[in-house]
Amino acid sequence: MDAGQHAGRPATLESPASNAFAAALCSDTAARLGVRALVIKGESLRHWELRTDRVSADADLLFADEADVDAVVAALTQHGWYRRPIGTSGAGLIGHSVTISHPRWPTSLDLHYRFPGLPPVAFEALWERRVATRVAARAVWIPDRAGSIVVWALHSLRGAPDEPRHARELEALVGRIIPALTPQQRADLAAGVLVLGADHALREVPAFAALLGDRTADVDPDTTALWRRETERAHAATAWVQILREAPARQRPYLLCRALWPSRLDLTLMDPELVDTPVGRVRSRLRRVGRLARRVRDRRSLDGLSG
Repeated sequence: MDAGQHAGRPATLESPASNAFAAALCSDTAARLGVRALVIKGESLRHWELRTDRVSADADLLFADEADVDAVVAALTQHGWYRRPIGTSGAGLIGHSVTISHPRWPTSLDLHYRFPGLPPVAFEALWERRVATRVAARAVWIPDRAGSIVVWALHSLRGAPDEPRHARELEALVGRIIPALTPQQRADLAAGVLVLGADHALREVPAFAALLGDRTADVDPDTTALWRRETERAHAATAWVQILREAPARQRPYLLCRALWPSRLDLTLMDPELVDTPVGRVRSRLRRVGRLARRVRDRRSLDGLSG
């Protein structure tokens, strides 16, 4: 595939065709450079028939490191693609991807060198479990079913509160996709969460906590700290909000207490840093209440600025 030829297509090319062509173009460019790349999110979910009712706003790929992304961006900029400028607020956030666009192409490319919630070594695990498929008549690599679900779940859980589609997608994942998996597929998903090091982040979702049980992976402190910082910036509540919204009114006081002051079982499932002693459990609960208080404070600060 020639980058100049496809980068010059008129902007009348509509999604999902533009997404498929963009993903294929970037994957093909990476292969020509000897760079490993995985097509994630939209096209991988479509391959596994996990999400078919929504067209992504851009095409997403995951790379092993930032140097590989830079090499692909340098190749594509020769054909009119350019890095999107980052505003002052965006510059203060933790970087994990580069977004590039083309003036005559309706779809952007979001090139990830890190995926929030996954440690850097997760790329190697995803690559080892990769699957070949065809996108826009080109051969590309995508994560396996379990890896695709993990990436989708992390993306949905991290979504901002002013984008309700993230909540809807998380609801579809835990309410429709996971229950429909076969026992073997559920076992593969649990193993995938652990091998990718995503269990700490996904234990916030009760369905994943139940899926994993008492199995845990080694905690990567840097990944855990980054995940907390990013999710605290992104939204003011966790998946418990969805539970509270959907619960009958008479159950909400009890569930709110459970969200603020989890039981011992909930703590063992959700907090890999837990020291399972009376003092350790109190400290874990206080950390959780403190995070919620900071989120409420930050939300009020943002509301005051916007007002």
